[in-house]
Parts: sequence; structure tokens; C-alpha cells
Amino acid sequence: MKKYFENFDHIIENYPKYFSQKEFMQWRSLFDDNANISKIEGNSLVYSMHIDDALPEQIEYGIKTEIFIEEWENIEKYEYGNIGVIKADYSLTTSEEKREGIDVLTLNKSKNGWRIVNLTYEQTNLIIF
Repeated sequence: MKKYFENFDHIIENYPKYFSQKEFMQWRSLFDDNANISKIEGNSLVYSMHIDDALPEQIEYGIKTEIFIEEWENIEKYEYGNIGVIKADYSLTTSEEKREGIDVLTLNKSKNGWRIVNLTYEQTNLIIF
């Protein structure tokens, strides 16, 4: 059974929490079955792929490091009818590095509720420990 969410706050609260706790299938449950992830680097689209194609890399990255903490700040949310947007400044701290950047999530509202249909992110800073 697919999960849908009545409001953005559930996604805002749980997206970084599930990721930080390495609960990748719970994190995946926030996304629509047809969702995509896109990475922007500089002025270029590095890749855009289906969430299920991107998930193994996320899991591998999380498993290989003891510390794995994603945090969101400066969260903005907008609702335009059945389209929603969440923008957040993110930081992902691991045992080896800290990545910082911007997450932009596009959401779709169906009769059942909200789900993420696209995650576009840009890493703007990398600090190696």
C-alpha cells in the first residue's frame, strides 16, 4: 500500500530523519513510484534518474560510514493547487566529509495526499575531514 501524506510537514520532518537514521526504505516511501532524482553541478545537469535506480548508491554511501547525519535549514514550502515545492539548504555530515547544498522537492497532490515526484539537488560545498 502506497503512503500519502496530508501535508508537507510530514515530509519536511521525516525526509532528513529517515535519511540520517539510514532508514532508506522509509525515505523511499516519501516518493511517488515514478519519482526522479536530478543532480545539478555548476551550470550542468550531472544526471537524472529514477528513484529506484538512485537508491542503491544512497544505501551504499550510508552503510559505508558510521556517522551519517542529514539536516535541513532555511526551509521554504509553497503550494500551487496540486503542485507543491519544498526548498531546503541541506548539510550531510559523514565520518569522512560534510556536504552542503540545496534540495528542491517537487510534490504532487492526488486525492490520497502528497508525494515527492522529483528531487533536484546541488552540492555547493564539500569539506573533507
